[in-house]
Amino acid sequence: MANATRTPSHKVFWIRDRGEGRKASWTEIGVGFVNRDGSVNLALNLVPLDGRVQLRKIEERKEKATKG
Repeated sequence: MANATRTPSHKVFWIRDRGEGRKASWTEIGVGFVNRDGSVNLALNLVPLDGRVQLRKIEERKEKATKG
């Protein structure tokens, strides 16, 4: 697979509504890789039959620096 050595740039989530008054459930189901032409390839661990699928860019977490 061509993507095996590349670092993914996106995460793919499955979002399921859990009913009125309850928060939706988010499950990470795969990753995405941006191609040279700007298109995105997805590598999925499962394909959901209901709910929504969302592609989110992976961002590095910024650690809060605290000085005393």
